[in-house]
Amino acid sequence: MTEIVFEITRWEEAGYDAGDPLHLRPPDGPLLARVLLAKRYTGPLEGEAVGEVQTCDQQGYIAMERITGVLDGRRGSFVLQHGAAQAPDGAPLQFGWIVPQSGTGELAGIAGSARVAHERLTLDYVLPGD
Repeated sequence: MTEIVFEITRWEEAGYDAGDPLHLRPPDGPLLARVLLAKRYTGPLEGEAVGEVQTCDQQGYIAMERITGVLDGRRGSFVLQHGAAQAPDGAPLQFGWIVPQSGTGELAGIAGSARVAHERLTLDYVLPGD
């Protein structure tokens, strides 16, 4: 597994509910929002990402981001899909993976799983020929 640090460089949120451009909370239930996201990765992965996140207040999110850079000496890009929800007991329920066939350049064929938590990305991945 490879642990990578990231910094969020853009977080631009827009509310979904009732076409609400003011991000007002709906009368019942959590606020749904769409976020445009950018990140900078450092460590074994040096690069940047752009993507979109859909949030449900603090209770859950799902994200797709295209990461472009150099991973352990190999240049290219891949798409990461990840998300989480909060269980009734407060424990996080997380998932994440590299989208199959999304790798380009020297990262073509990359496959694996991911975990995102507290400005850290943990990747468990394989590349053809490894």
